[in-house]
Parts: sequence; structure tokens; C-alpha cells
Amino acid sequence: MKIDRAYYQRVFNMGDYENELIGLEGELSAGEDWAAGMEDLKNKVQLLGLEYAKDRNADHDASYREYGAKARLERINADIAAAEAKWKTALAFLEKMGVDFSDVVAQDDIPF
Repeated sequence: MKIDRAYYQRVFNMGDYENELIGLEGELSAGEDWAAGMEDLKNKVQLLGLEYAKDRNADHDASYREYGAKARLERINADIAAAEAKWKTALAFLEKMGVDFSDVVAQDDIPF
């Protein structure tokens, strides 16, 4: 049997239950050893798979960091809203008790 083409493929686990099937096909030159050709294809597929996984992991890490930052921002905004509400309640109480802050504290002058 004459072997004139070589094909190699591999399934790479990309995480999150995702797989990537990567394969390469090559034509063997006259007198070229098919085993050496297969080894060359295998090495190239391995490199491609590692690059795909690296890029995907970088994207996944970036989206995870973005999600975490958005969640922290929401918590900070909620804390600020709660602090503003407490400040307004305290200011209203003090004004009701007769303390005049009109010349001392502006509405935008919250001490945090």
C-alpha cells in the first residue's frame, strides 16, 4: 500500500464542557517517511490546540474579572445609597431638633 497523505486530529477540552476538534492533513513528499509526517502533524495540532486553549482561557478570565468588577460596583453603589439615606435621616432629625445647618452643610457636602 502506498501512503501519500497523512491526517491527524485531536479533541481538546476547552473547559466549561466545551471541546474543540482540531485536525491537519498533509501530503507526503516522495520518499518521505509517513511516521515522521504524522509526528510533524501531531506536533502542529498540539501547538494549535494549546494556542486555542490559551486564548479561550484569557477571554474567560477577562469576562470573569469584568463580572466580578460589576458585582463589586453594584455593592458599592448600594452601600452609597444606604449611607445617603442614613445621612438624610440624620440631617432631618437634627433639623427637627432645632439644629440649623443651612450655612454649614450643603446637600452635596456629604462627608464621605
